[in-house]
Amino acid sequence: MFDATDQILRQLRAGEDIRTEFKELRYGKRGVISPRTENLAAEMVAFANAEGGTCIFGVDDSGAPAGVSRDRLDAVEQSIINVASDLCDPPIRPLLRRAVVPGADGEVTVVMADLYLGTGDAVEQMAALAAARESVGGAGAGGVGDGGPSGGPMPSDNPQDPDGTRPEMVDEL
Repeated sequence: MFDATDQILRQLRAGEDIRTEFKELRYGKRGVISPRTENLAAEMVAFANAEGGTCIFGVDDSGAPAGVSRDRLDAVEQSIINVASDLCDPPIRPLLRRAVVPGADGEVTVVMADLYLGTGDAVEQMAALAAARESVGGAGAGGVGDGGPSGGPMPSDNPQDPDGTRPEMVDEL
């Protein structure tokens, strides 16, 4: 969980790792078409099955923030919630936050989704996760990235997979 702009910028420079994933957004006529629902749900499940993590939307794989346009912020956030609640079993309740960071053409807004197993109080769980990270010296090492979108689209109105599949989660962290 990133609480200050300087922490966000430091992570953007460091790149993706085992607790942070960047998500570039692409839009179609009906809403968000990338990232794809299956990939996003699988990453949410992976974070929830581990110690949690953060997806930062509006940032490409190199860490360059393009941002989320103001007129699409609500739709993007709703799409994230829909994927987490409809495509993950058990459902995940992401803690969504917005942050303004410097982009190539001035300040841009990114959306951060802090992810954990969907039980209990979100604030308490994220505080516990932050405290655990501080006690071990910050975010983990390693590189995680999907190299590009694949799977089905993430429309803002109905993210349910056409074949009805849902990523599986274990019950313990």
